[in-house]
Amino acid sequence: MLPRSQSFSWNYICVDPGHGGIDDGCTGRIYGLKEKNVNLGVGVWLYSYLGYYYWWPIMTRYEDIDTDGPHRANTNKKFVTFLKIIKFDVGQ
Repeated sequence: MLPRSQSFSWNYICVDPGHGGIDDGCTGRIYGLKEKNVNLGVGVWLYSYLGYYYWWPIMTRYEDIDTDGPHRANTNKKFVTFLKIIKFDVGQ
């Protein structure tokens, strides 16, 4: 894990689990996994991991809700220097 920067603003990282709410993304053929659930699971794990190493992660969603594009864009512009968007294609 990279050490935190001394600069306060650099320590914010936005974790954006893609899809959510009525947007399922892809659905797996064998197990029926929905992409939105996989994205959220990985996002929550990444949030916890970064917090453990004293970063200040910001999530665009913590549960299965639909977050619109403007909300995500505003969150990303206001608070973070680095953004991680999580998307998987579980249907392939």
